[in-house]
Amino acid sequence: MRLTTRDKEFLRKLQRCKWLTTSQIQRTFFPDVSLDPVRKRMRKLAGAKYLQSYQRHHMTEMLHGLGKPPKQVEHLIGINNIRLAAEKEGPDFFYAYWELPAFGWDYPIVPDAVCRIARILYLFEYDTGTENLAQLQVKFRHYECFDFEYVLFLCAETEKRLLKLKALASQMVPEVIAKLMSEVRDKEGNNGEFCYI
Repeated sequence: MRLTTRDKEFLRKLQRCKWLTTSQIQRTFFPDVSLDPVRKRMRKLAGAKYLQSYQRHHMTEMLHGLGKPPKQVEHLIGINNIRLAAEKEGPDFFYAYWELPAFGWDYPIVPDAVCRIARILYLFEYDTGTENLAQLQVKFRHYECFDFEYVLFLCAETEKRLLKLKALASQMVPEVIAKLMSEVRDKEGNNGEFCYI
């Protein structure tokens, strides 16, 4: 099988993202076509052993990636939604938590992602609702360790959860932005300002 330029770009993206859903791939690499051609291309790439495809169960979207399938699927999908939306803003850099050790990250807290856009450093936390408020309070308290300026960018699936997170984080973190994941996905699929209130 001969790889196209788009295949090569996509496989490079997978090295950074680990796993992407079919719709994330479609929005990023095949924006003008339906999901069917994307599925077909992913099947060809998987058949040629360039990637693996994984589906948790028949009612979920297919994931495509390198290595073992993720354990925290929803969390990984959310972080990659944030990455794809932030990349529309032309960031200086974007690193997910699994990329930070390569840069000697030695702070006691590891955010879900770190990104710099327009000279502003954003630390992202994507909440899937698995941590209780006491755990989150401890987590946000650890944000005091950072010796640099940043904006904490919170994402959650529901408005109720997002408001709780923002209220909790605002007690300990100087600047907080909070957005629903649906807003993030909207920015990923369209052009628009992502990191602004």
